[in-house]
This record gives sequence, C-alpha cells and structure tokens, in this order.
Amino acid sequence: MTFGGASSRVADMRIQPDGRIVVAGIAGDANGARTFALVRYEIDGTLDRSFGEDGAAQTSIAPGLLPAAVVLQTDGRIVVVGSAFSTTFVPRTAHFLLARYLPVGVLDTSFGLDGIVTFASHYPPDEECVDHRDEECPGERSFGHVVLSSDQKIVAGGSVAGVLLDVYPAIARFTANSAPDLGFGRGGLVNEFPPGFVSVGTVAIRPDGKILAAMTSFLSQFTIDGRLDRDFAGQGWLDTAISSAVLALQ
Repeated sequence: MTFGGASSRVADMRIQPDGRIVVAGIAGDANGARTFALVRYEIDGTLDRSFGEDGAAQTSIAPGLLPAAVVLQTDGRIVVVGSAFSTTFVPRTAHFLLARYLPVGVLDTSFGLDGIVTFASHYPPDEECVDHRDEECPGERSFGHVVLSSDQKIVAGGSVAGVLLDVYPAIARFTANSAPDLGFGRGGLVNEFPPGFVSVGTVAIRPDGKILAAMTSFLSQFTIDGRLDRDFAGQGWLDTAISSAVLALQ
C-alpha cells in the first residue's frame, strides 16, 4: 500500500518519540477505490511492517471519509480527525470525524464506536441541529487541525458549512476517551467567535490551558472552558494583517 496513486494524498504526519514517522492520508488503487490509511515508517524511511497490516492501517467508512490531521497521545495511541460524508440525506451531510488507533496500528475499540466518533452539530445552533448526535443534521463539517491539552483532551478546529452555503468556524473539545467535553463552550463546542471568522485553520494551547485559534488574518484566544477571552487584545481577537492560517507557540 502506498500514497502514490492518482487518487491518493497525504493529509498530515507526526514523528513518534522513537523517531518513527506516522503518516495519515487517502490511499487509492489502480481502479480508483480509496480508503483512509495510516502508514508508519522507520527512521530510515523503510516501511514499518509491524504496524497495522504490513505497515499500514486502512479504514473504510461508507460512503466517504476524509482525514485531515493526526496527533499522538502520550501513551502512543494515534488520533485522526477530519470528515465523514453521508449521501443518505439531502442535502449532503458531513460530520466531524475522530478515529483512534492503538500503537500497533489497529482501531482502538475503547474509543467511540469501535474506534470511530462522528459529531454532528451546527453553529450557530438551530432547532433542528442542537444535538450533536443527530445524524440527520444537515451541513458539511470538517476538522482540519487537532492538538492535545496537558490532560490529553482532544481539541480540534475546523468549519461548518450550512445548507445555504453559510460557513462558520468550529472548535470542539473531547475527553481522552471520545466524549464531547460538556464543560467546554456549548455542548463541547465554542459558540462565540469574533466577527469575520469563517474557518479555524490552526489551534494551539498555551501552558495555562487557554486556546489560540488562527484563521486568515485573525488570531483569537479562548478560555479553558471555551469562552472568548476578552482579556486578549482587549476584545478576544486581533487582526494580524497577514495570512495566519498556521500558528505555533514558542
């Protein structure tokens, strides 16, 4: 299994403490069939054949799964976030996706449902889309970045596209074992963003637990419990005047 086909792409990678390289993406074959794949390489670039099945862990979620980012927990488990698409409902629906794998490259069945979590919530919430467990909640959701807090909670950022093509940012926090963190924002999601935020490109966590989020030229900060931190730049956000879809803390 490789990422070399025309329908293949690498989404993200991380380096383990032992130097081995974990790569997440879409793997395609000669017939155009695609699966989500995790591949692990040794330090010298050779395939780590002890991982998954002969070096790769492949997961199919019908009708579609789009991985976007990966993070390594301190115990070696691998968390992947992205989108899970459904064509069952009209308009097309995509749910936030989380998947977790054991260090040996198999889905961690103690996480969510057999290793997979889908999360369908809309911002701003409306009467039909309040419950994140509502599988018929329309809209296209995608996580594009993920980090871990010091207590191993999963913080992911991305966007929600509504049925009228209105796009809203999203930041969600989950416990280490997949449950939405109900002490964060509203139902596990931040529900207050600065004007102009459309999609969260990158999230980072400060040593004090506060969360920074970047999107286009905006940089915003949120409290540990998911509220806009108005002590940051006097209002909770600042315009950097540069494209700031990616950020890092020194």
